[in-house]
Amino acid sequence: MTLYLADAASAQNGAPHAPPSETFTRIERKFLVDPKRFGLVRAWLAHTCRPAPDYPEGQVTSCYYDTPDVDEYFASFDGDLDKNKVRLRWYDSLPSSGEVRAFVELKSKRGAETMKLRAPLTVPASVLADEDFAVALPRDTLARYLFGFGYRAPHDLRPTVVVTYHRYRFVEQDSRMTLSLDSDIRGWLAGDMRCWPPVRLKTAVLELKGRDLPVPRRLRGLGRFGPVWSGYTKYGAVIEALAEAPGPFRP
Repeated sequence: MTLYLADAASAQNGAPHAPPSETFTRIERKFLVDPKRFGLVRAWLAHTCRPAPDYPEGQVTSCYYDTPDVDEYFASFDGDLDKNKVRLRWYDSLPSSGEVRAFVELKSKRGAETMKLRAPLTVPASVLADEDFAVALPRDTLARYLFGFGYRAPHDLRPTVVVTYHRYRFVEQDSRMTLSLDSDIRGWLAGDMRCWPPVRLKTAVLELKGRDLPVPRRLRGLGRFGPVWSGYTKYGAVIEALAEAPGPFRP
């Protein structure tokens, strides 16, 4: 999937937009963790780092948007240096009623550097529970958010896969690097495309997010636990697991 930079002419025409409320620029490293060592890695991180003050633990759920040909998946699969992900994300379990604060996010990777732009919106919990993404984030609303980020998306961008997992977040004190340890990673086709039970991935993932390439001295002991540095993406892994599942695969 290619997200094109919104041109100046469109801006001069007064197209509505929703600028991002948060922008993150960082270098991300991902490591696959053997589930048998998950408890040990989590305990080591709790000893070495501090829990993140804003979101130390909880459930994360994202609906990823892609084209009917899953172009963004193939951009990652083919190893493209420039790639983008569009998603609707919310945190923790959904309440039985009321509204939920969610985020529209654009995550762009250029070589080793990743930029994430996001802006909030409020969605009824019942709409997310029903996976009615046409109501949660109508196509014109999504386009308006992306335009506000400085991008416009392909017209055939649509909800494709939902991914959910449990996350522990830590902060390394000296470098302020953030570490996310994700487990119980599950996914399914979005909305009316869901035609069989969710898949569950057979790995945990550790993500290191910071401004510099070198791993801080305090974290070098991670190598003793055998994590594997990887270009792994949860979205891509779920796509592949669904493709291997019995039955027709219709992304």
